[in-house]
Amino acid sequence: MSKWKGKLARRIMAIVLSGAMVMSNMSAYAAELTTETATEEVSEIEESTSSTTDEAVNDEDSTSLDNSVGEDGSGGDAGGTGDGQDGETTASLSKPGSLSIDKKQGDDTKLVLTWSASSVTPENSGYETIKYSVKATEKEQASEIITETNIETTSYEFEASKLTSGKTYIFTVTAEAQKSEGSDTITSESTYEYEYTETDAGGEVTVSKPENPSVTYTITDGKISAKFSWDSVTVEGYTITYDVTVKEKDSDSQVVTRQGLSSTEITISNESNETLEVGKTYIFSVVAKAAKDNEVKSSDASEVEKVFKEAAALDAPAESSLEFEEKTTTDDAKKPYVVFKWGAVALEGYAISYDIKVTEGTGNSETEKFTGTTTETSIEIGKTDDFAIEADTEYTFSVTAKAVKGEGESAEEITADPVSKTYTYTDPGSSEAVDETVHTIEITSDGLQKSETYGDENILTLKVLEDMNIPEKRTKPGTSELKIVSGMAWDTSYQGDNNAKPDKGNIPTSGSAFVIDAKEDAKIYFVTEKITKAWHFVEVSVNGDTESKVKDTPTAANPNAVAGTLTFTLKKGQRYYLYGDGTKITVFGIMYHAYDENATRAEWNDVTKPTISDVKINETGTKRFDVTVDAVVGTKGGDKLTVEMINAEGVSVSAETVIPNTTHKISFIPEASGKYTFKATLSRDGETAKSSEETSPNEFKAILKAPGNLKITDTEGSLPVEFSWDAVKDATSYNVIVTEAVAEGATEAGKEVFKQEKVTDPKVVIETGLEPGKSYVFSVASVKSAEGVDDETSEPATKEYAMPKPSTPGVGIQTYVFDAEEELGPNGLNVDKKGAVPEGAKFADDYFTVIGSGAIRGNAGTYSLEVNTGISLGFNITGTAAVTIEVSSNGSNSTSAFGIADASGNIVPNTEGKNTVLGSGATKFTYKGLTEGSYRICSQNLGDGSGTKVRIYTVTVEETPAGKKVDIDLSVKKEADGKKYALLAGEKYGDPEIATLEVLEDFEVKDGGESCGQKYDFSVAGNVNPSPNKGAIPEKGAVFKVTAVKDTTAKFIVKAAAGKAWHVVRESDGKEVKKGTAVPEMVEFKAKAGETYYFYGDGTKIMTYAITLSEYIFIPRGDWANVAAPAITKHVIEEKDGANTIKLTVTGDVSRDGGDALTVEMYDADGDPEEVIASKSVAAGDITITPNVSGRYTFKAFLSRNPEEPEDDDGTVCK
Repeated sequence: MSKWKGKLARRIMAIVLSGAMVMSNMSAYAAELTTETATEEVSEIEESTSSTTDEAVNDEDSTSLDNSVGEDGSGGDAGGTGDGQDGETTASLSKPGSLSIDKKQGDDTKLVLTWSASSVTPENSGYETIKYSVKATEKEQASEIITETNIETTSYEFEASKLTSGKTYIFTVTAEAQKSEGSDTITSESTYEYEYTETDAGGEVTVSKPENPSVTYTITDGKISAKFSWDSVTVEGYTITYDVTVKEKDSDSQVVTRQGLSSTEITISNESNETLEVGKTYIFSVVAKAAKDNEVKSSDASEVEKVFKEAAALDAPAESSLEFEEKTTTDDAKKPYVVFKWGAVALEGYAISYDIKVTEGTGNSETEKFTGTTTETSIEIGKTDDFAIEADTEYTFSVTAKAVKGEGESAEEITADPVSKTYTYTDPGSSEAVDETVHTIEITSDGLQKSETYGDENILTLKVLEDMNIPEKRTKPGTSELKIVSGMAWDTSYQGDNNAKPDKGNIPTSGSAFVIDAKEDAKIYFVTEKITKAWHFVEVSVNGDTESKVKDTPTAANPNAVAGTLTFTLKKGQRYYLYGDGTKITVFGIMYHAYDENATRAEWNDVTKPTISDVKINETGTKRFDVTVDAVVGTKGGDKLTVEMINAEGVSVSAETVIPNTTHKISFIPEASGKYTFKATLSRDGETAKSSEETSPNEFKAILKAPGNLKITDTEGSLPVEFSWDAVKDATSYNVIVTEAVAEGATEAGKEVFKQEKVTDPKVVIETGLEPGKSYVFSVASVKSAEGVDDETSEPATKEYAMPKPSTPGVGIQTYVFDAEEELGPNGLNVDKKGAVPEGAKFADDYFTVIGSGAIRGNAGTYSLEVNTGISLGFNITGTAAVTIEVSSNGSNSTSAFGIADASGNIVPNTEGKNTVLGSGATKFTYKGLTEGSYRICSQNLGDGSGTKVRIYTVTVEETPAGKKVDIDLSVKKEADGKKYALLAGEKYGDPEIATLEVLEDFEVKDGGESCGQKYDFSVAGNVNPSPNKGAIPEKGAVFKVTAVKDTTAKFIVKAAAGKAWHVVRESDGKEVKKGTAVPEMVEFKAKAGETYYFYGDGTKIMTYAITLSEYIFIPRGDWANVAAPAITKHVIEEKDGANTIKLTVTGDVSRDGGDALTVEMYDADGDPEEVIASKSVAAGDITITPNVSGRYTFKAFLSRNPEEPEDDDGTVCK
């Protein structure tokens, strides 16, 4: 804490209680010890990286698979159309054309990718801004070499060194058009395949050395057979050959010399008179030569060192473990295939793989049908185009196990003897389709509960890892709003509250995830809201309590995803998990049925075309068309049923279903009034679709929609306020009403403060009637007027808005004292008596609300509000604040604890630790950095059965401004020698406008842990102790270096070996501004603008979990010299319950520009003048004090203020 001395004024009054009364006035000054409060505003900074590359030659549209269906029934667009409303022209964006790559004129080190501009059709569609993005990957490789966005021209320049000569690259140019108003976008893209040679960039022809030289070998009966291989080299226009030499290490004698090789590998064995000896080390070298005409150019040599030693033996899979599982593809071809399985082998320290070979016939007539390699213990053969398994034909399946240790030059390979088994396929014939009756998971108003099991024990069961309820703000069952998804009308949806963990294809153990156990082969359908982020369908095998991942079927993130149906096929006996990465999947409905992929499908010619048997208007809930279609979907019919709704202009929208049934009800909500016809189409892959007759026109009068996208914009936090909304089709005007907001459950509407009808523009401006600090409900309804008929008015759309309170930098300090009648006496309660404070009681200008039932306790004049388990004191923070609470236990229990909890129930750490144990005396605790939100002061049960009553005397709230903040990214930046590094020496991190962070050595990613009450997945730490240390400015080692551009607070969440000293040293003068004998869980220090600081520990590599650099904004306060001294202006002696009580009237300025705290102390006038008998923090006004014995007493009033300016260092506890 910072020490300071300031003026303190006090008034002293002497009072005689033994009959006579003497009064005197005295004044004095005193010093007060206080603590500066620092606050931070939390902001989130995301770092992104980008890279650059080159391209290729092939213009084609890029599409992506999507089994989703839109809200209106339409399928997801592949990327060339926008989201136009039904009945309106759909905009399209032409793809970038004429892609080409040339070297840059005047600079042979750079290449330029160009293309022709895209355009939007029609031109008046509202899409104006067109930007481009470029990405490049090596052909048949996934990783991106170039990623560049927001390109406003039709060219992109990049360094030729990004590409490798002789390799082919795929360049993709994506155009994106955005509406001038709103966030709607449409996209299109083209690709270009480009083979790069160094001559493209104008450089001289050089021959790259062969990459990835590798030696593998086997030793049989002491004889070595070694294979030396390398990557091929390409130089356009040149013929490439290779020269190979092998020599014993530390010897010039060459064991092998081969020249002019055209292949990229050689085999060396003892039989070839090129003897390699076990136990010796050899250098293998290869040089590439490029020849054209009489010119020959050579590369540098690529070398690899290899020592030959006897390897451990690798067992082959047991012959008894070889098995075959016959299967048939699910498409119309019904192609038979086999799953070949074998037992796993292992060799410690080696990676195991298996070479598979299938042959037909024996001896000279043996024919190889299939070869492959896998790391699994099974492989599907004959399913794709590798070869067709024929009935009544004998095949030999063989598996060879291989063990590999190391990579590249140091790789060591061991091969086991092959094992084989013969197999003959017999056509099993066809089977009848199983009963595909569709079952529905019944979801009640309670949603899906973690404790429940859903489904059918004969087909499948479904569970969830957490309760999935109706999301907040989601339509509840029975209301008038509906959503059409996959042609079905839904009035509710469900989702969990937490993302699945772990995610990204792993087996989750918690969060929003579905768990399905297949009792038979089956299909399951999830009707979902649009899923824009990646999601996973993970197949798992179960053995007792052990789960083993079989495979993950992921779908990449798709920002253009629409709502629709997810379909999955399940295998009997397997378990499956469905979840999203970073998203809680919202589900409308879940259906399932038994399924046999080998069942014979009905002949397509025998499947009848669909018929529309009924079209009616349903006015229950949202008005809509319900269309009944008779069509067989499933094994005995088609794969998909599509129903179109067609307006008078011939524009249609469609809905699709893939769920098996014979009769389907498909719903549509037209956007506008008019006449509509309907047509149904049944389709099957590989067959000609069958369609119904188009129905006769059906009249529909659309319900006028309420306006959407309501926005309220004030003028720098004050009037005038603009209320705007999106225009509604068919609306001729709007009615606007603004009322005061009322509490939930109120029986009367709020007071009307603004009303304007028949507004023709989609906005109004309100210049009067709104008061700062009050909340209002803005309401707008669409109106459709036509001559000769009554106006049609929509349901109103509403939006709540809180008019900001006037704010100035540093709102100031307010202290609330809980012993005044006007604060603790709602409904006439007399605080001079002990009693209950009712639920919902508000006091201190309605700043605090009692949650539960509190009580008033204590002696007369020292009353407090008492909270117990389940009872708390609620309050709100509108900015950023520090809160100081003066509390004690109930006086009889020394293990009571208290804290501040946020809206989610999380306890906020204070400056003395997360849990605060109290004694019987009043104590102050401070909570720093509270941001905007709701909080409550509550007791904490420490779990030992002790009492938890806590008495609250005063609460001081200091709201302060907060500057910008940056969290240092501790993700992996480099990998080397099997280690991962997050912070690199020579790099700067942070924000150049606030402060930067450097390290004096690379900081490695280490294991996670717990600090400051939080758990972390990993930490970072250096590997070398700082030197010099012990308060000196270090030159190397595990050291953090902070350079402040602005006044900054640097915070490190850390953990270190016990008892190790630590230091914060300022560079400019070598001053040790902060230190300690043991590294705490958090180290925080103030860094002045323009100064550099070093933070490190003596002889310890501090494990660091999080680093934050925050701008510190200092707001000067009013001149302390101008603040009036406090005064005790009045006293009254009252008799209460047989005892004399002294009531004092005290004045003092407690405010931003005044003091921070007002305190009254009582002394024995005939005793030690320095001994304080009683002390009480007060607000200006009346207070009461009851002496224990008769006597003469004096009183002093103190007005104090916290320090004006921060010093370099601050507290080091968690906050």
